[in-house]
Amino acid sequence: MIPTELDAAIAVIGGVLSAIAVFCIPRQNLDRVPISGLLLLAIVHAMAGWGLAVSQLRVEAWFAAAIAILIVATMRSLQLGRAGAISLGVAVVSAIVWGIRRDQNAQISAISCLWIGVWLWAMGGARYRMEGAGFGKSIRWVLAIVGWEGLWIGWLIDTFVAPQVGVWLR
Repeated sequence: MIPTELDAAIAVIGGVLSAIAVFCIPRQNLDRVPISGLLLLAIVHAMAGWGLAVSQLRVEAWFAAAIAILIVATMRSLQLGRAGAISLGVAVVSAIVWGIRRDQNAQISAISCLWIGVWLWAMGGARYRMEGAGFGKSIRWVLAIVGWEGLWIGWLIDTFVAPQVGVWLR
């Protein structure tokens, strides 16, 4: 699939918004930002964005993912850790069922719950590190922006960097 003018416009707007977000970080706070936690979070979201792009889902799915990121970013790190543990537990049970019965629904459940657990733990870990660094109410917006940035990077990879991989997977 060849990128369109709309794809190019989205890439340019996303790049400009990314630059604005980076340059708006106050220099005195730059040393306190937990880069490793936020980088891991961006990687998880980039993989999710790449998955959404490869699946060629409609724009409503992208908005739903963006809203889900914002909602989860408002949760406390302890809640995220518990929810991630529950999701990983369900993934284990589903994987056992999948191994015994070779059920496709159990397979989808196992993979989905695994990804949700990883996502929740990445969000919780980044939030915990930001809370430890002394960030206040801005944590939810930082997590949301990093998540949205990750989704955009995933889309960018599928659209411009490696579209043939998505075609091969489909």
